[in-house]
Amino acid sequence: MKNERNELLIQLRPIIKSSKTLDNTNQFEAFQNNTLRPIIKFQHDLSILLLKSYLNNNKFELGNSTTEKISDFISTALKKDKQLNLQVIHTITGFLTTEEFEYYTQNKKETHKRITQICTERYLTNLEQLY
Repeated sequence: MKNERNELLIQLRPIIKSSKTLDNTNQFEAFQNNTLRPIIKFQHDLSILLLKSYLNNNKFELGNSTTEKISDFISTALKKDKQLNLQVIHTITGFLTTEEFEYYTQNKKETHKRITQICTERYLTNLEQLY
């Protein structure tokens, strides 16, 4: 069952041509490009819904806010609201294979930081999807 799950998870991931791993790429950067980025891209729609729900629950008015104000709110929320941060992280880590999860558990702090950074970038470049 473990191998079947791992194979299915890998098959679900989109291929990101711009995320190349070179021979001299360090181990964590390779993990980020080969594992995290494809999962984050795959989970994009769900991640956007999660953020929309957060904005709604916090009564943040998108229509009355500037792009800068929205960007600042999102960036701050992902850094300071532990519940939101962990929801985003768990949305991604739930799609790791068992081997990747083992690597993740040994590198949690760095992985969390990278997931948060990448997701923040995606949110800020896709603000129109929040309306």
